[in-house]
Amino acid sequence: MDRRRGYAVVAYNDDVAADVIAGAVRSGFNVPGDLSVIGHDNSALSARFVPPISSVEIDMENPGKQSAHLALNLAEEYTMPPLPVATAYLLHRESTGPRQ
Repeated sequence: MDRRRGYAVVAYNDDVAADVIAGAVRSGFNVPGDLSVIGHDNSALSARFVPPISSVEIDMENPGKQSAHLALNLAEEYTMPPLPVATAYLLHRESTGPRQ
């Protein structure tokens, strides 16, 4: 791999990350030795894929509840309560690592 180029991909979701890994391996790259790949959504595929895909999981239930509460407050009181906050978790698996 050309050391002047990037060596990591942050994919839209875990399915896209799996496609990136498959394409990289077919092209002769080692994941994560030559290329680190991380997905988003922590799908069931991410833990079963080879190599297992590192993924970002976002808790969407709590912000959803907060958003509904926000909408009701705005409809009734016309005041702006605090905005909802989502919590994100990084699940480090074998698709990411130091460059080799």
